[in-house]
Amino acid sequence: MENKIKQNCRFLLFFTLFVFVFPFSISYSSEKNNDSTYVNSIYNEAWELAPTDFEKCKTLSNSAINISRKIGWIKGEVKALELSKKKNYSYGIAESHSKLGVSYFHISDFPNAYKNFDISYKQFEKLNDKRGIRNCLNFLGILKTTIGNYDDGIAYFNKALEISESLNDKLGIGTQLGNIGRVNFEIKNYKKAIEYYNNAIDVFSEINDDFNKSIFTANSGLAYLKLKDYNHAYFNFKSALNYSEKLSNAFRIAHQNKNIGDLKYAMALDEDLQNTNLTKKNLLKESIDFTTKALNIFDNLEIKEEIQNCKLSLSKSYEEIGDYTNALVYFKQARSLQDSIYSIENKKAIAKLEIAQQLKIKDKEIEILSQAKEYQNFVKWTVISITILFFFISVLFIYMFIRKKKQNFELEKNIRIRKETESLLLKNEKELNKHKNKLEELIAIRTENLENEIKERKRTEEDLLIAVERSETSSKAKSTFLANMSHELRTPLFGILGYSEILSKEINDLEKRSMAEGIYRTGSRLLNTLSMILDFARVESDRYEVICREVDVMPEINAIFNSFKGTAAIKGLEYELKAQKDSEILNTDITLIRVIVENLINNAIKFTEKGSVIVETESLDNNEFILRVRDTGIGINKKNIPLIFKEFRQISEGTNKAYPGTGLGLSITKRYVKILNGEINVKTALGFGSTFEIKFTKNQIIVKQSA
Repeated sequence: MENKIKQNCRFLLFFTLFVFVFPFSISYSSEKNNDSTYVNSIYNEAWELAPTDFEKCKTLSNSAINISRKIGWIKGEVKALELSKKKNYSYGIAESHSKLGVSYFHISDFPNAYKNFDISYKQFEKLNDKRGIRNCLNFLGILKTTIGNYDDGIAYFNKALEISESLNDKLGIGTQLGNIGRVNFEIKNYKKAIEYYNNAIDVFSEINDDFNKSIFTANSGLAYLKLKDYNHAYFNFKSALNYSEKLSNAFRIAHQNKNIGDLKYAMALDEDLQNTNLTKKNLLKESIDFTTKALNIFDNLEIKEEIQNCKLSLSKSYEEIGDYTNALVYFKQARSLQDSIYSIENKKAIAKLEIAQQLKIKDKEIEILSQAKEYQNFVKWTVISITILFFFISVLFIYMFIRKKKQNFELEKNIRIRKETESLLLKNEKELNKHKNKLEELIAIRTENLENEIKERKRTEEDLLIAVERSETSSKAKSTFLANMSHELRTPLFGILGYSEILSKEINDLEKRSMAEGIYRTGSRLLNTLSMILDFARVESDRYEVICREVDVMPEINAIFNSFKGTAAIKGLEYELKAQKDSEILNTDITLIRVIVENLINNAIKFTEKGSVIVETESLDNNEFILRVRDTGIGINKKNIPLIFKEFRQISEGTNKAYPGTGLGLSITKRYVKILNGEINVKTALGFGSTFEIKFTKNQIIVKQSA
């Protein structure tokens, strides 16, 4: 959809250039006068054909641009400017700068285009030439919006609109209203965009301009589609299609068919419409029909970007229907077009960056170098911080181990003392038998020894209680520490992932781009690990809150199931959801349910190299809901089943294990099931797959409890 918007914007720019530039294209170069006149005549002929024969219009325009480059159009415009300056011809100077800006715009030299439009604008202001001022304002607005400075762009278009209204120029008024609507669309102010588009359509209706009516009617439909107002969107797309067919404009006809196809696809996937399976399937078939019509036309026009967009849309529609064969075929065809389109988009992105740099201060390069150095320092200190953190955690664990060992040593010492005391008591008893005459004295001594022993035992018991309390406090502090540090680590990781993703798109060097992509992959894996540790730490430190309400869990299970379709397809697995009912109402915490289902499906696909992964739901008559995840993966040895629910434990442990992970997934899953008063069971055999079954009571009352 976004590519379609960009195409409409490009076409609007193409239209604006023809309206305000080419009627004034008169060459001042004496040496190239004949060639320049020829180029202008081609442009004029192209404009005349635009409403009725867009394909020929496009061919003529491309031909004119190629000729202008061969004959040195810009050199001719520069010579015309020099001639006007020699003759002190103010209007000629302003007009030459305007045409020179257009020439630079044709070859995508946006900085020089901006410079010349600005000079031309100031010259026309001195001459008080309203049309010239209006044209320059329009060009400056287009350049500003091209680099993303939408506020300045709207300001320029509003000034151009005021001048067009003062001149009573209907075509200019409609064009500027459409420009403002386009900018509002790009900044996602869709209601305001519709308002300006409709005003532009009214103006073009007054002058019977069906060509522009088709463009802005379609743009208005796109805005309605963004607002999910499907009736208005469909009406506008059909109207735009009728205008395009009336003009026999193949390019616009293809676009409107694509718009309607996208509309049907959006309606099929909109859960708010509560589509039945049959309705959804019919909508997807309609989407495929309209998109196929658009694809056939774009194939004839040889517009690669639009061909790719159509094939991607068809791939998604076939995937939703369940026709994975066609989905894969169209996806591969779309990917084959990606490289050539990607190079074009890179050139456009580079051009935008160039003009952005020209509009900033002259010290921008120094600032960029400084930012690069700061980024390097940030990465360096991040690595150092992580190293220090792991060192600190290691020291903490060693300290706790030594402390515990010391406590055990003291306990053994107390036991040894007690045994020695008992031995001494036995010896004293023997001595009492031998010394009956000193019985009272020995009894007193014995009593005193017993009292001391009791005091020692009480002191020992108190020390043991204190040691246990300290151990529990230390364990809870550890979990709290892990939770806090996981948050602190995850925040910079988001930054690292964001920058690495930007780098992978911006860097042209394949080796460096591969390095950036490697940073993104490893960072994503680390972020997933930290998320697991955070969930575990929240449960351990009792820093969680269970929010229960009556909720339909089936849409959530369906959404999670669909999110793993791509992973299962890549591994070539049979992947199926067998739901007994379309709706299951449980009194539960949907956030915990989501984690439970994601962990079980992820594990099933992860440990299954071939065969199938089946997700089943079942409702029993005794008010119970059952979720099963069956796979034909590696299975588990029965003696190892207790280990899979232990924290940080996996059957394949070590740095070279076949299935890497934190070992927290099933541990967290079991704890969440226990919190929700559920029951989890596993049936498995080594080499024959596993079945995990979770059972919940539908209308139970859940109270927050420690896992």
